[in-house]
Amino acid sequence: MSELKYNKNIDLVKGESNLLFIAGLPVAYAKKDDFKFSPSTIDVASKFSGKYADKMGGKNEWSLSVEAFVSKTSGHMSYEALENIAASGKAVPFEICAVTLVDENGVRSITKGAVFRKGRVTVSDLSKASSAGEYETCTCTLNGSGPLLNAEGNEIGSTEALTAAGVTIS
Repeated sequence: MSELKYNKNIDLVKGESNLLFIAGLPVAYAKKDDFKFSPSTIDVASKFSGKYADKMGGKNEWSLSVEAFVSKTSGHMSYEALENIAASGKAVPFEICAVTLVDENGVRSITKGAVFRKGRVTVSDLSKASSAGEYETCTCTLNGSGPLLNAEGNEIGSTEALTAAGVTIS
C-alpha cells in the first residue's frame, strides 16, 4: 500500500461551496444544512454467536435539516414553496451540488456544478421564526424517500458506489 498523503488546501470543503437543491431550485438564502445518514441494524445473534452480539445491516434512513432566511420573492425555494411541498405530501427530487457564486453589485447568481448526492425527499417539521430587529428564518427537515444516490446515480452502499469511493469490502 502506498503512503497516504493529505493536503488541507484541496481536501477540505467550505460550506458555501455546496448548496441544496429541491425540485431543481436552490434553497434560497440557506444558512445551514445538516445531513444525517442512519443505517439501522438487525440482531442476528444465534447459538453460533456465542456470548457476543451479532448484527447485520438493516434499513437505511437519511434526512437533512435546513435553516434559511425567508425570502418574500416567489419562485425561490423558500418558506412558501417548502410549505406547499410539505402540504402536498409528495416526495420531490433533491440534490447536493457544488456551486459557483457570482456577485455583481449585490445581485448574486448561482451556477450549479457537480452533483454529490441526490434522491427524493418529503418536507416535514417546517417552522418560521421572527424576532424584532432580525430577519425571519425558516427551518425544516427533509426526509429521504427511497435510495440515496451518488453523483453517478449509484445507490449509496452498492458495490459501484463503494468502488467509486475507493472502498473494497470482501
